[in-house]
Amino acid sequence: MKQSKTIIGVAILLFVQLATQAQQLSFDGFGPVRHSVYSGSSHPIGKFNQFARVKLAAGYSADVKQSDHFGWGIDLNRQINSFRWPNEYLNFPSSGNGSNYSITSSQGRRGWTATTLGVGPWWQFSLNSSPGFTYSIYTKPGISLVQSPEASSVLNYVHGQSGILFNMSAQRKLVFGVTTGARFNFNWRENLQFFLNPQYVYTSAHINYEHRDLTNANPKGVFNPGLALESPILEDFVTPNYFNFNVGLTYTPKAKSRKPAAL
Repeated sequence: MKQSKTIIGVAILLFVQLATQAQQLSFDGFGPVRHSVYSGSSHPIGKFNQFARVKLAAGYSADVKQSDHFGWGIDLNRQINSFRWPNEYLNFPSSGNGSNYSITSSQGRRGWTATTLGVGPWWQFSLNSSPGFTYSIYTKPGISLVQSPEASSVLNYVHGQSGILFNMSAQRKLVFGVTTGARFNFNWRENLQFFLNPQYVYTSAHINYEHRDLTNANPKGVFNPGLALESPILEDFVTPNYFNFNVGLTYTPKAKSRKPAAL
């Protein structure tokens, strides 16, 4: 995946270069760059919630103001989540050991990560009754680099038989991604704001895994390892998507207007 790393690296360098240049000037109707850092809790949603646990989100954004209520920005964020065994979702036995079977599970040290870089518009609004408060919404499509953990579980039967129950290999995929959300901004000082940020991060990554279909392995509600080992192995995928609750700070430097060239 050297190509994926190269693309992400070039995009980040371009991002830093644009932010540095935009911080120094205010020109052509654009205000100075607003720099924001944020962090919070990362919540896996949908089917992905069965494969990952709530953990950490963090990010940085740079936004320029084109009018009183509209502008453009770049957002770079990262989600870090621990792996969760999808036992209930896949109808695995509630106990890893029975009178005539055992389940051996192994997991890699690395969990789930997703890094998303996006560029897009934002809209900001204010309330006349609260001059120190504004709220904004944004959507920034771009690319996501998703990495999955490695995990597998094997069913061992007392008669010497064994077979895979679940297997997911470590995967890395560069895909389309979108960061969207809202910010509730509170003026703290002249150039500093505190904000609350519910955020949705979408990735189109398909993380493949295989599992044994245990639909018919629980006659009368009792797990039968013999029937389980006779059950087919199915291939499926899960798509990592996140809903985050963040808090952050925004710093807006004073604009330095470009002087007209001397004639």
